[in-house]
Amino acid sequence: MDSSHSATVPRNFDSRSDEVIMTPKKRPFCNAFTGCGRKRSQYSPGMPLQEIMRQRQYVDDDVVSALMDSENAVDELSRQILSEAKLWEAIQEASAEIARRKQKEFYNQ
Repeated sequence: MDSSHSATVPRNFDSRSDEVIMTPKKRPFCNAFTGCGRKRSQYSPGMPLQEIMRQRQYVDDDVVSALMDSENAVDELSRQILSEAKLWEAIQEASAEIARRKQKEFYNQ
């Protein structure tokens, strides 16, 4: 009785260790507008209007607080940049004044 059985070996099977190797999951697509892995619609079809409004309220609150935080961060960063620019300008003026004095001393000798 010569019967041949065929079996398929899963691709993620390691014959050296007799273990199934888990394949890594794909990372979600990320972009600046929608973030990472977010679907186009957050709401499932047939979701009650009250549930949609409740979820939307939390999303809106989160968006508003994130915008406020980002506006405050932008304002603080702008102040820091302006402060650095004023400091740089003062350093440049002091450096130019020192160079003028040295040049004046050189010609007066």
